[in-house]
Amino acid sequence: MPKITIIIDLKTVTTITTFAEKGTKLSEVILKSPHSLDMPCGGAGSCGKCRVFIPPEFSASLSVMSSDEKRLLSDSDIAKGVRLSCLCTVSDDLTVMLESSDNINNIHTTIEGKNNTEQFSFAPSVKVVEIIADKTNYNPTLENQTPDIEWLKTTVGLTSVSLSALKKLPFMIASGIAFNAVVCGDSVIDLTYNHPLGVAVDIGTTTVAIYAYDLCTGEKIGSLGEGNRQRSYGADVISRIDYCNDTDKLNGLQSLIAGQLNDMAYRICTSDDIYQYVITGNTTMQHIAAGISPSKIAQAPFIPVTLFGCAFTPCDLGLSMNQSGTVYFTPSVASYVGGDITSGILYSRLYDNDVLSLLVDIGTNGEIVLGSCDGIVCCSTAAGPAFEGAHIRHGMSGISGAIDSVSIIDGKVYYTTIDNAPVKGICGSGLISAVSALCGKIIDETGRIMDTDEMDEAFSHMVDEDDDGMVFILCKNENGGDILLTQKDIREVQLAKSAIAAGIATLLNHIGKDYDDIGEVYIAGGFGLHVDKSAACNIGLLPKSLEDRIITIGNAAGMGCVMSLLSELERGRLEGIAKNMSYLELSGNPFFMDRYVDEMMF
Repeated sequence: MPKITIIIDLKTVTTITTFAEKGTKLSEVILKSPHSLDMPCGGAGSCGKCRVFIPPEFSASLSVMSSDEKRLLSDSDIAKGVRLSCLCTVSDDLTVMLESSDNINNIHTTIEGKNNTEQFSFAPSVKVVEIIADKTNYNPTLENQTPDIEWLKTTVGLTSVSLSALKKLPFMIASGIAFNAVVCGDSVIDLTYNHPLGVAVDIGTTTVAIYAYDLCTGEKIGSLGEGNRQRSYGADVISRIDYCNDTDKLNGLQSLIAGQLNDMAYRICTSDDIYQYVITGNTTMQHIAAGISPSKIAQAPFIPVTLFGCAFTPCDLGLSMNQSGTVYFTPSVASYVGGDITSGILYSRLYDNDVLSLLVDIGTNGEIVLGSCDGIVCCSTAAGPAFEGAHIRHGMSGISGAIDSVSIIDGKVYYTTIDNAPVKGICGSGLISAVSALCGKIIDETGRIMDTDEMDEAFSHMVDEDDDGMVFILCKNENGGDILLTQKDIREVQLAKSAIAAGIATLLNHIGKDYDDIGEVYIAGGFGLHVDKSAACNIGLLPKSLEDRIITIGNAAGMGCVMSLLSELERGRLEGIAKNMSYLELSGNPFFMDRYVDEMMF
């Protein structure tokens, strides 16, 4: 059995040693280690992102490079020893070096919300009643034979006590120390000397954010965000669904996300004190987190197993928390409009607006909501994973070194990178900025990169031609490894932006309104917070007429999830939002189809 040494950090020479059967895909070996791969295609061999370096002396320890692998790698990459881990198999002992950019846990995540200062009443569904058994309220005698359970029920004013609480009750009474009865619904679910904690979780397709709170005081204990470890199994929900094609793989992804939540929570609070999780996310992410097959979501007529809005027990989910607690999943509306959107609506207060408002969450699955206090309609449009870096030659997630803005001034290309780090590729916000900068200068209204004789001479040095046709040179590297924007990349942007723009237009047409009727436009999510509004409007991702009405609200899903953790009233509102929203299916909608084609133009 070949021995595989994985170098995960060249600076510190941190390595992992493992073993694998001959013929095993290298990507499968790496994913079994405590490391993630950036593999947007889920191992289908189409994205070219799962790059690894193989020292020359180990080149014969892998299968011969296939034509598909050669097509996805440049000659300079091949000369350096780069291989694509999902397209090669292990045949002998091997040392492999991972690219630092492959660590998707380093994705910059937006944890907090923005532009919503409204307060809400603190009244969580998991409550605390402080108790002390002294002579003033606990005085059993030969004449007073009241069992302890009846005394406890009378003290807290409830009719039910869990077995867990009963087991602790005699010892806590005997201690003479004040303790807390943890209450949920009409039952005492546990007894503790500590303050119970609650955790809100936003499971995004790309990132995960968690927030821990003291359920006695409402005080925030801490928050944390990082890349979703499931991303190695596909950048978009369809790839994840395709991967979950059998029970073992589904259970593997469920265990992966449960383990990630446990790891993240451990860093900010004590797991035994967690009595409630509230989990939000798109419908697919929620199905996987609950261990429920999402397969029907990808098959017409796209019916999910559940739309949630319910609670489960911790033992079913593998979460490290007090096993007397509960795990609540926020309600979804449809297969492609999940609890993250209903949570975002709750946070934005769109449902309570007098004026018509638009909420857009731009991602691989673009969710669009239009409404006011008079009613809400929503839809979902398949924008694709281009803005997450997938299907873009040098695309990447929002990690250190990703180009996040581009401008062309006086015939020169200027760009910035996340953390001002050396350039590694381009993320979604940089992609939109770059395409906007090219419009009218290097690409025409159809999205075609012009020939040099068609453009101003000042821009001709910025383009070149390779096997894929005309390319725009974002960053020139004399030693090879230029960062390019290809014609195919621009087409991917056109597909994504036209899907969002056509979805907005279709909702407006559905309710008989126009852009002028919209009072506010809320852009939710981390991507929306970082994208340049002017550039987004310039390429037609959002209507130009709405630019001055755009409000970025950050992680609205996470903030709405926190609200439903800390307030029963807000949770009731959340469930009301999901129940009363109407969903417009776009597949087969003739207006959407026509508008989708129209919106391709820049």
